[in-house]
Amino acid sequence: LNEIGFNWAQSTILNAQQKEAYQQKEWNEKYDLLVEYKKEHGHCLVPTKDIINGHKLGRWVDNQRRLYNKGTLLHDRLHRLNEIGFNWGKVHGSWEEQFK
Repeated sequence: LNEIGFNWAQSTILNAQQKEAYQQKEWNEKYDLLVEYKKEHGHCLVPTKDIINGHKLGRWVDNQRRLYNKGTLLHDRLHRLNEIGFNWGKVHGSWEEQFK
């Protein structure tokens, strides 16, 4: 590739852009699932082990809380989650409820 003048820097930029676009698409898909979950259940407190339509929605919700607590959650994502009434502190129910 060096012999034909391949631009390594441009390739890295495209890969980074593609990765960012993919991650945004994945985030949007899980956000949409969370919106549907809230419509059905009336809250955003998805149990950690819940898998919705093949997506580990509970883990994703927990990860959003972790990113928020670390101060690394992107502002637009924070805003969107706040708009739907996302609960930033995990609410623990009874022992039995946590292991349903």
